[in-house]
Amino acid sequence: ADGVLALLPTLETMIDTWAERAHDAMIDGFLAPFLHWPGTRVSLEDGLMLISGPSQLWWFNVVFSLRTAVPGETALARARGFFGDGQHFQVIAQHGVDDDLAAACSTAGMHKVDAAAPHMVVTEPLEPVDEPAWLSIDSEPTAELVRDFARISAEGFATNAETHSQILELLDNPAIFSPINQVFVARVDGQPAGAAAYWMTRGMAGIYWVATMPEHRRKGIASALVTRAT
Repeated sequence: ADGVLALLPTLETMIDTWAERAHDAMIDGFLAPFLHWPGTRVSLEDGLMLISGPSQLWWFNVVFSLRTAVPGETALARARGFFGDGQHFQVIAQHGVDDDLAAACSTAGMHKVDAAAPHMVVTEPLEPVDEPAWLSIDSEPTAELVRDFARISAEGFATNAETHSQILELLDNPAIFSPINQVFVARVDGQPAGAAAYWMTRGMAGIYWVATMPEHRRKGIASALVTRAT
């Protein structure tokens, strides 16, 4: 298959202004983290945003429709030309807005990702949690933080040895630090145990890369990280 089709749940259940901001911030959230990475290419033209990110992972090679009526087949043809032969990519299609694009992806044999993501929105920081004495959370932008963040993320998100090495290569890089984001690493007795990060765009923050090392799961570490990130 050429890529991955992610059908986002409709945002109609949100207040209209929040829905508009959430959609725009979602696009910005994909775009902004990549702009300062070496090798990233971005095309914003004729109703499509195409991002060729800093990794071969399909997660970082993205097609967005920018609320315009670009025919689905046309959009896919432009995406194939932009990414080149052999590069996997994902297409983000919003229900009720990009149905033609979704149909074109289905016809092309692209794999449909489960559309049940919750897309939770909070309007104020979460209530602080009592962090146990054995847990420390660090956000100082150091080489050690980069290394630990990459290692934890690879353990949490890799599906095979290839993606494990690709995530390590991508994230073990000081380019993950920028003025619009912050990275958090949780440690237990000084050893890396969990990680999270947020990217801020248009006054809204998206929290990503929440992961816990296998030996430290079910201890509330991810909850503490997400709470700290808010």
